[in-house]
Amino acid sequence: MPLNPASSTLGQAPIQFAYVATDLAVRAWVFPTNRAQTSFQWPSSNTRQIVILNTGNNPLLFGLISYPDAASLPGQVTVGLSVPYGLPTGAYPTAVGPGPVPVEGDNCTRVPAGASFSIDLLSFEERGNFVPISPTTVSGALLQKTAYPVYLIFFSSVGGNTTADLTYVNKFGSF
Repeated sequence: MPLNPASSTLGQAPIQFAYVATDLAVRAWVFPTNRAQTSFQWPSSNTRQIVILNTGNNPLLFGLISYPDAASLPGQVTVGLSVPYGLPTGAYPTAVGPGPVPVEGDNCTRVPAGASFSIDLLSFEERGNFVPISPTTVSGALLQKTAYPVYLIFFSSVGGNTTADLTYVNKFGSF
C-alpha cells in the first residue's frame, strides 16, 4: 500500500509558522522557510488558511504555482542554490525545473508593506498537496503518483527586499 502524502504531511498543531525573506540580488523568488532559512516550511495537507503579514518595507508578491511531476520542481542543480530557492539534490535528485517567474496580476498578487493577506484553501482532496514528497523516501514511483501535482507558494518583492511572517491555520478531523 503506498504512503498517503496527506497523512505524512499533517500539521501537528492548530497553527504553524513560516518566514519569508526575499533577496532580489540573488533570485527573483523564494519559498517559505523556518526563520533561520535552513529548511522549507510548506503548508501541511490539513492547512485551511494562510495568513501573510508583510513585515518589511517593500511590497511583497505572493503566488501559487503547480508542478505536474518531480522533474518540474525547481532544484538546486537548475537554480544554483538550495533553500529557500530550490529543492536540495540529496532529497530531490530528479528536481531539475526552473523556479517560478513572478508576474503580478497573472500568477501572484501584491501585499503592501505592513499589510496582511489571507487565503482560504480547499480541502486536500480538492486542492492537492502543498508538500513535495521526496521520491527517495519510500517507494518513490508510488509516492509520485499519489503526491502530484504539487502546489507551492512562492514570494517575490517590488522595489527591494522585504520580509513576511506566515501563519498556517490547520484543521483537524477529516480533510
